[in-house]
Amino acid sequence: MRKRSILKIIPIYEDKNNIPVFLWQLLNVICARDKFESFIEKLYEVILR
Repeated sequence: MRKRSILKIIPIYEDKNNIPVFLWQLLNVICARDKFESFIEKLYEVILR
């Protein structure tokens, strides 16, 4: 099992209104269907942080 200190919550969303308020401070990656490749690259960068 992984240590809790290295677990991350990364909200991925299309519309901010669908994300619970308590996760708004963590918003990092917007999933845009027309720009899927850039979405994957951004997600990869966020995961590696």
